[in-house]
Amino acid sequence: MTRKARFRFPKFQTVGSISAMVVAVASLFVAWDEANSVRRQQAAAVLPIIKIATPFMNDASDRSFRINVSNVGVGPAFIDKADIRWNGQSLQSIEALRPLIADTAGDAAFWTSRLEGQILGGGETLLMFEVDWDPVRDGAARAAASTATSVWDDLTITACYCSVYDRCWVTEMNRTGRPDRVDSCDKP
Repeated sequence: MTRKARFRFPKFQTVGSISAMVVAVASLFVAWDEANSVRRQQAAAVLPIIKIATPFMNDASDRSFRINVSNVGVGPAFIDKADIRWNGQSLQSIEALRPLIADTAGDAAFWTSRLEGQILGGGETLLMFEVDWDPVRDGAARAAASTATSVWDDLTITACYCSVYDRCWVTEMNRTGRPDRVDSCDKP
C-alpha cells in the first residue's frame, strides 16, 4: 500500500521568522532612505551661492562702478581661491587692476578688498572693488562709462568657495545660472 503525500502547513515559527525578516529588510531600506534625505536637507539648509556682480551707476547723483561679491544662499561661503585676470593675464590681487584702468578712470577714487580667505554669511555682500567719480566733474560720465566698458570687456574673476560640509563650487563674474560643482578648491 502506498501512502499519499500530504501537504503540511508550515509551522508558525517559520512563518513568523520569514515575516520578521521581510519587515526588517523593509525597515532597513526606509532608515537608509530617510538618512539620505536628512543629509540632503542639511546640505541644502546651509547651501551658499556666490554671485559676482558689476553694478554701474552713471547718473547725476552717482557715478560709480563696483564689483560686488554676494552670498545669495543661506549658509556661509568660505572663499578659498580667487583668480583675477586682465586680458587673460593673471593679476596678483584686485589692487593690481587700479593702474590698468587709471587712464580711463581719470581722477576717480578707488577702493579695493581682498576676496580670497573671506567668509560670507548668507545674505552678506562684500564690496571687492569700487571706482567713484565726482558726479559734477566735467567728463565724469564719459570716464565712468569708458572704465565700466573696459572692465566688462577685459576683466574676468573666478572664485572657488566651499560650504560648511566641504562641498565646493566655482563661479565667475556676471555668471547667470548655477555655479559648477568641484571636488575641492585648490588652496593657494
